[in-house]
Parts: sequence; C-alpha cells; structure tokens
Amino acid sequence: MQTFGEQLTAARKAKGMTQEALAQAAAVTRQTVSSWERGRTIPDLDTIRRLSGILGADLIRAVEGQSATPVVDSIAPPEGQDAPAAAGRRQIKKWWIIAGAAVLVCVALSFFLLFPRKPAPAGGGDVFNAAYYQQETANEAGKAYFVFDNRVWENQSNGTTYQMYEVVMHEQNGVAFNVIRVDAQLEGNNGVVKSTTLDEQTLRATLCAVDVPAFGTFSVNGGFPKGEFVRGGFTVYGTDENGEALTFYSLMEF
Repeated sequence: MQTFGEQLTAARKAKGMTQEALAQAAAVTRQTVSSWERGRTIPDLDTIRRLSGILGADLIRAVEGQSATPVVDSIAPPEGQDAPAAAGRRQIKKWWIIAGAAVLVCVALSFFLLFPRKPAPAGGGDVFNAAYYQQETANEAGKAYFVFDNRVWENQSNGTTYQMYEVVMHEQNGVAFNVIRVDAQLEGNNGVVKSTTLDEQTLRATLCAVDVPAFGTFSVNGGFPKGEFVRGGFTVYGTDENGEALTFYSLMEF
C-alpha cells in the first residue's frame, strides 16, 4: 500500500500541480509539501481534508492505513487567533515519543512591526535576496539538522486583518542544538525591507526556550497588517551539542 507521501505526490502530479502551486493553494510552504511527500511529516486532519479538496483525492484513507508511520500532534493557535487554518503545529514521529524526546516551542516574535530596522542579513542594504534564504544546510550524521514546517494564516482584530505566520523547525538527527541568534527580513510590495535580529539574550528574556533538545522543536511567530509584506526570510544560527556551528535558512511567501 502506498504511503501518505506517495499518494500525495501521485495526486498532485495527476492534477498537474507543482509543489509550489500546491503549497500556495494549501497556504503552506514548498518545504512543507516536500516534507509531506518524503514521509518526514504528515499534516493534521484539517489540512489533509483541505488537500483532498484541492487535489480531488481521498487522502484521509491514506493516513488511516499508516499506523506505524509519523503521527501528528496539533498545537492550538495562540489565544485570539482563528482556527482551523490558523494553528501553528508541530509534527512528531511516533518513535520520537517512544524515545521520550521533549518538544520545546519558542514563540519569539509577536508583531514584526514593533522591532527596529537592522541591516539586511544578506548584505546590499534594503535588498531582499531570496536565494540567500533558499540555501540548503547539509544534513550530516552526528550534527543537528532541522526541517522547516512553516504556517501562514489570517486573523481579524478590531476590524483589521492581520497576516500571521509561524516558522517551525523540527530537529531530525537526535542532536541537541542551542540557538544563539535569529535574523528575520520581510519584503513589502513597495520594495521596502524590514529586518530584525534577536540574539540569545533577547530570546531568553522573552521566556523563549533556545536550548532545543534532540528531536525537539524551535519556532518563532509573528504578524503584520495584511498586504504590507509579500515574503519573509529567516536565518537561525546556533551550535549543536558537539560544538558544530550551524546555520539554517527558510523562505516564506505570504
């Protein structure tokens, strides 16, 4: 029997859609779709129903036949945010749970617009370099490695629609990781870029868990009035338990 990832891939190709097109239709990132298709993670049931509608395929049945494969543990959205499309979520493989791995979630950014401007991390002033955030960090044995599972959704507050987002990283290799800095950059429709840097001291001061355990989760989230920005880039710097300095990158379309 085909796995969920295999059936998702087949249904997407039968519909003539690329991973990017499916990601946009499902309000997730291309990396998330890739993670589903490779069998690394499985979306929550609400997302699976949405995917089934988009692709015209019964993907619920595909998941029901996968009792031994990765399972989903949904995270409720922060208070005041809309579910079901809202929920930032973490997805945990069953064997992680058996191993007793702790999952830590760090919520670092409340609203991006509250942070001051900083130099663009890729250099070149106020220029958004998408290729910089599409870099792939090598997955090497014995080193920490994160897979991104990002989410975007909308939230209404006092008559204003906010674009919300959550950048979620799942450690895959069983190696603990200490986050020492997070750089984030947003690009607007008018070309203006807003950048911010959160160092380890700032992250700890906001009660965030920056010591990510083996198979743990690290995330930052935020939001802004809908329409002000079209995409964001995120860079996470840190050192794993073996002393390896590592950097992870993610590009998010709003």
